[in-house]
Amino acid sequence: MTENMRLGIRLGLFLAPLALLLALPLFSFDVRLSSIVEGPGYWIYWVQNLPPLLALALIGGLAARRGYGPASTGLWAGIAYGFVAGFFHYGVEALASRKRALAEAAWNAYLARGYSGDPASRRVLTASILHPNPLAFISKTGLEFALVGLAAGLVGGWLMRLTASPRPPSVT
Repeated sequence: MTENMRLGIRLGLFLAPLALLLALPLFSFDVRLSSIVEGPGYWIYWVQNLPPLLALALIGGLAARRGYGPASTGLWAGIAYGFVAGFFHYGVEALASRKRALAEAAWNAYLARGYSGDPASRRVLTASILHPNPLAFISKTGLEFALVGLAAGLVGGWLMRLTASPRPPSVT
């Protein structure tokens, strides 16, 4: 295991309380229903993705300042944070109450938006709400934040090098 990996994993796990804090709003029935129906444009996704993005860019900048590779460190921090965040999101979905009511409300909202009302679509929608798949939450979130960590680490390292003050000339 390289030093970039160790530092990235350590800093990514350091962000675990942030992942827990950002998963807590999903315990609300209305927030969960709106996030299902509205999709990625809903405000909760912005709230859940912007703070980790900024933190991963900061990690990339810190890695560059310490002499580590910002992209590699950001990648491993993103992987560690993504797995923890996916685990917390899965836990919220698994422990959430009123799943049957949420599935019915989501189905009715889809019908009100003009989607087809065939039984296969209903089964897919309700099954994903009633029986959340841990691999879907954990691995998907880990992969997403791996890519986000890689990009944010690069940007953070680039910004750190851009804003770093040049060394004063040595006097010999």
